[in-house]
Amino acid sequence: MDEQISIATYQSVRYRNAIVQFETVTLNGIECLFLEDVRQRFPTVTSLCIENTQITFLRNENGQRLEPQRIKAYKDVLIDAFDPEEQCNDDIYTRIDRLDKNVHDIQKTVDLIHINSQETLITTRQAMTQNYELHEYTTPRYFYILPIEESNRGVLNSVKGYFQHQYKLYFLCDCSDNPTQRHVALHEGYVVKKPKEFIVKYGPHLRTTLGIVRILLGVGISILPLVDNIPGFTETKSIPRVGPSTTISVNNQLDMMTAAIREIETTAPPVDTSQTTTSTSQKTALHGAELRELENYLENVDTKKSLGNLHRMISDDGHVRWVCLEHYDTISFNNKLSENIHQFEAFGGTFNRETKEAVIEDKYLTSDHVTILCNLLKKGFTFAILKFVKCSLKNTTDLDQLFDVTINRSSICRVDISDLTVQSLIGSPKCICKYMSIHTKDHVVEIQAPRRYQNIDLKIFPQLWSQSKIRRVFRIHGFEDFPNDEKTFCGATQTTSDSKILSISHLHNIEFLNILLTNDFSISQLKLNFCFSSPTIMINLCQTLKKNQTLLELDIMSYTSFDNEQVMIELMKSLRNHKSLKKVSLFISDIKLSDEKERCLIDLLLNDSFISCLCLSNCFISHELTEALIKASESIKPYSFTSLELYRYQMDDADKSKLQLQHTEKKLANLLFSKEQYWCKALNKMRYQFQQGKYRLP
Repeated sequence: MDEQISIATYQSVRYRNAIVQFETVTLNGIECLFLEDVRQRFPTVTSLCIENTQITFLRNENGQRLEPQRIKAYKDVLIDAFDPEEQCNDDIYTRIDRLDKNVHDIQKTVDLIHINSQETLITTRQAMTQNYELHEYTTPRYFYILPIEESNRGVLNSVKGYFQHQYKLYFLCDCSDNPTQRHVALHEGYVVKKPKEFIVKYGPHLRTTLGIVRILLGVGISILPLVDNIPGFTETKSIPRVGPSTTISVNNQLDMMTAAIREIETTAPPVDTSQTTTSTSQKTALHGAELRELENYLENVDTKKSLGNLHRMISDDGHVRWVCLEHYDTISFNNKLSENIHQFEAFGGTFNRETKEAVIEDKYLTSDHVTILCNLLKKGFTFAILKFVKCSLKNTTDLDQLFDVTINRSSICRVDISDLTVQSLIGSPKCICKYMSIHTKDHVVEIQAPRRYQNIDLKIFPQLWSQSKIRRVFRIHGFEDFPNDEKTFCGATQTTSDSKILSISHLHNIEFLNILLTNDFSISQLKLNFCFSSPTIMINLCQTLKKNQTLLELDIMSYTSFDNEQVMIELMKSLRNHKSLKKVSLFISDIKLSDEKERCLIDLLLNDSFISCLCLSNCFISHELTEALIKASESIKPYSFTSLELYRYQMDDADKSKLQLQHTEKKLANLLFSKEQYWCKALNKMRYQFQQGKYRLP
């Protein structure tokens, strides 16, 4: 039977300037060209086209490419092979930047792991040190002995003679690794039993501690406790004194004791290392059994108290120290502070020990973070300034909790907030504060904007107002205008029942003040600074005052002038008809002889008692006005007229003398005559306060 011979077929493929014939293969009745065959000649080819139309690789019924990859052959057509098109430079640079960022993030992660590993090693090392020293250092380690003066008759001339006298043992407070910062423990000392045996046993250790005593003497520190500083000391107790009182003589005695110890070390028999011994090696630190046996050599040891009135504690580096009560409290405070700082830094905060400044920056604060911070503050984490920079909170409840603690239950003096946002259940996070500085002192909350007001800042006021429970005075600086959502702020302020004092600077939005004063708010005192220069706005303020029923004190004296007659008339009506107002301070300028402003002021002074302080500038003070001022100062009613300041004034000398007599007789508590312009005086006062750090410019 003749063998059937198949005839090979080929597909022409062009790659750049080369045309090559590739053998085709028939599979499942389809004549195909395999991509791998083409790549054997042109390795970078990824696509095959006919007249710029890309040919799709054959797929199965599920749409998946068949393997090996292949296309249907077109024997009569020239197929073009192409490499992937080169990426543009921008894409390459983007990929490089992304890769660089990934490498940077990886490096940060590695560094963080390294830091955490080091912290873990340090913590582990401290824990091991602590466990060892707690077991071994059950008694204070730093002690020394000195001869008792009564038994030290004559100068000792030999080592042997030293063992025939009595000694007292004194402890040192282990408050520092620096010997010059240590001191003798506040205790009268312990008489040493069996002094020769004691020196034999503890001689090497005594030589070390006597070296510390020499250092203390060298810097002028007493090596014996002061009588007045010893707890429970009475005159019946005798504090021994060291032989001769001079430092040279004391050093001579220390030299003799050092020589005695050296003699013991050279004449003592060799230590048998095969047996347990109670002697102390010169090269081994005193610990364990040797320390526990120390009390056996001391007389009059009170087992209910620690030796030398010292207390055992653990320092922040894990070491056991025996310290006096004063240093015990100090070290305990520092340890607690270090613990608080560690917890604060654990969730992303930074703390500067020198400036006492705590900063949380670029952090999303969860409810757990806020709770941790609030607990730290309530437990006594003390610092001066807390800063939130580009932070985000989960909800306003967390913000309320934060303000409640920082304002009412912490020692923080200032809270700086910048770019604070609160997450929203719907939509993107909302910024509620662009920048604000909140100062707290005594019963005052002072809110400072370092630049002119931005509308977004008001959204944080409701939380501040509602959470201020122990601070009644609110001072707001640097805000010229309030936005159109006054009701949002006012709605929050209505939730508080305690009366508050509100002081506002640079306010020109009468609508905000109208809502604040005419609704059911608990504002008992209002002070306006640099506010309402327009007569129209001032008249609106007068109309607003008529509707208020809760205000007790009104201060419109500081830098806010009433110089318009119509305004003065409206103000007189408003003040006279007010039902609760008890005390008013006013600044009035440009009063002319017998004009309407003078008649209104005289009427108020003679017929009403709520004018407490007056500041008059560029005014002519007539005899009639002088008499009204004198009569008002003689009133015995509460909140009577007590303060008068006159700037750039004109008046008769006789009238001036009458006012000075009122001040001399203490009927006018404050009286000031000045030929300067009021504004010059006010600016000089602000400049001085600013230089003294007592005034922050709005």
